[in-house]
Amino acid sequence: RARMLEDAQSALVSTQLEKARHEARCKAAQKNLEEVQKTRAREKERADSETSRLEVELQRVKNQLAVAQSKVDTADRAAEDPARVDVKLQDPPVKQPCNCVVS
Repeated sequence: RARMLEDAQSALVSTQLEKARHEARCKAAQKNLEEVQKTRAREKERADSETSRLEVELQRVKNQLAVAQSKVDTADRAAEDPARVDVKLQDPPVKQPCNCVVS
């Protein structure tokens, strides 16, 4: 009978010890999970911020491209317009004598 009591007490202590170890592992795993989630949240925030910055930069460059393309299109249309006189092809202006009265 005493032997059965000792075995039962030993089993109880062993079970309590295993339970404590299990709880410690669970607590450590939970803490690790929380740290990983915080790290991922910070990384996502940084990535979102960088994405936003790059989207703004992309829009700025697209706007610059649109302005440049508009200038090119305007120059192309002007070059194709037969009514437009090319300053380079004009004869130099003929100098007229001065009509000033000199006293």
